[in-house]
Amino acid sequence: MKIDKQLGIVLMAIMLQFVTSLKAEKSSISGFPIIAYSHETKLMGGGFLNYLKQTEKDSLANELQITSLLIYTANKQFQILSIPRLKRNNGKYLLGMDVRGRNWPDKYYGIGNKTNERNYEKITQRQFKLRLDGDVRLYQALYGGAKITLINEELKKGDRESLPYTENFHGINGSQTYIGIGLGMRYKTLDNDQYPGRGLNHTVSYMQFYATKHDASKQSFGQLDVELNHYLPPLSGVVLAMQSSFTYSGNQPPYSFLPELGNRLRAYDSKRYVDNMLIAQRAELRVFPAELPFCADIDLLQRGFFRRLGFVVYYEAGQVAGTEKEISWERNHYSAGFGIRYSISVLPRLNLRADFAFGEGGMNVIIQGGEVF
Repeated sequence: MKIDKQLGIVLMAIMLQFVTSLKAEKSSISGFPIIAYSHETKLMGGGFLNYLKQTEKDSLANELQITSLLIYTANKQFQILSIPRLKRNNGKYLLGMDVRGRNWPDKYYGIGNKTNERNYEKITQRQFKLRLDGDVRLYQALYGGAKITLINEELKKGDRESLPYTENFHGINGSQTYIGIGLGMRYKTLDNDQYPGRGLNHTVSYMQFYATKHDASKQSFGQLDVELNHYLPPLSGVVLAMQSSFTYSGNQPPYSFLPELGNRLRAYDSKRYVDNMLIAQRAELRVFPAELPFCADIDLLQRGFFRRLGFVVYYEAGQVAGTEKEISWERNHYSAGFGIRYSISVLPRLNLRADFAFGEGGMNVIIQGGEVF
């Protein structure tokens, strides 16, 4: 993402944070307010809140986690979400929910891997989303599950008519409701779900969506997702995290359902490159100095702020395509950068992250709770 010339290379965020822990039967509440600035959103404010409760009954561990986020920007972009997660019987049963609403003025650059940044049309997405999912351990580290999604959205055009083919959008200047039903398989050997230090997390899922109103767009469409995550600990306090991902949306899905390269490569806006197919690879080195073997006797690193402080460096590559025949190494976009981590909860570890990403022609800053993958 390009930075305004008048601002130069700022994009520095002011992070005000607080941590509150309410100890009662292994329960805690952690949160922080955020004040940040980016080219896409201008000044942005919001808050992150995480509730965690752990219980044990008949030697079986249960865990309830509720993560909530609120964002409002100077461009009048608004989003609120809440994601409850429940683990039962030592993780044999996993139940989840994702509830979110957004009103998001944005830019439409067209579809493809080589769109022109200067050629765009303004659109606004209003969306409400509800997703329910459940997984059960089938055998050792193998899980199977199902999910159902309800989405109501409206896409409205702005006052710039440089790209009139947005007329083909499903739901332009009118609302549309989609119902999605899906199945998935997961192979998971992680030592920790919040901040994995070792193990695999391989998932394959398929969702079939149905539009409740029919127009020029297709009545139904599907989406296949494959994600392969691998975590290696070269030594204590260091984790090498790697990810390969593939997404395919078939049968001419609506624009808002197309895979977004910016969701994988941190240097790009989410809608900068979109198409039917996405493939991406990422590698990230994560370090918490206080946990390094040769830092165990350094008193400063074992107390307070420095005990919770960490750093990352990462490299990412990926592309979008209309068909598999278009995919080639030369079409990849790249993103690289570094980040700062602060653990608002140490056991289990939950991080506040600030990532500085550099790509083709610009940079981006992301401030969020939790790791990218």
